[in-house]
Amino acid sequence: GKTVTVYQGRYKVNPEDEITGVPARVLDIADDGGLIVLYADGHQEKLVSGEISIRIDAAAHTEEDQSIAFTLENGTGGPIDYILSPIFYKKEGDSWVMLESIAGFCGVSDRMEEEEKELSVPWKGAFETRGEGLYKLEIQVAPEEGLRFAVSDTFVVKK
Repeated sequence: GKTVTVYQGRYKVNPEDEITGVPARVLDIADDGGLIVLYADGHQEKLVSGEISIRIDAAAHTEEDQSIAFTLENGTGGPIDYILSPIFYKKEGDSWVMLESIAGFCGVSDRMEEEEKELSVPWKGAFETRGEGLYKLEIQVAPEEGLRFAVSDTFVVKK
């Protein structure tokens, strides 16, 4: 479930995943934010950054839950900023549909120095939920000035 969405055409991968020494080009950005890479020898690979991610603590929730708790993971080795202005999506068919926000979120960034931080965002009454199914929570992170992207994780809503 961990994903990174790319903005501004900039992308970082873990050092062990870096494309080095082999001619390669990025073909596409996958739905989950990974880069689809084609190497000169013909094989393709999907690279997903693991530097910053979120992990939703409980795999299943209900529409009645007051909030969704998650862990923000910072593997950069330095401080990052995060914006706790959540966006929720529901999987419908082959696409993700954004949920309408009922509550207003200010979008102010907070600094995080540690490797993990327990956070939560309001759920019931804050978003127009759409019944049972697969949902995704997305928040914005900024590991450095001028580089901002979304990280997300999925969860299931049951009765």
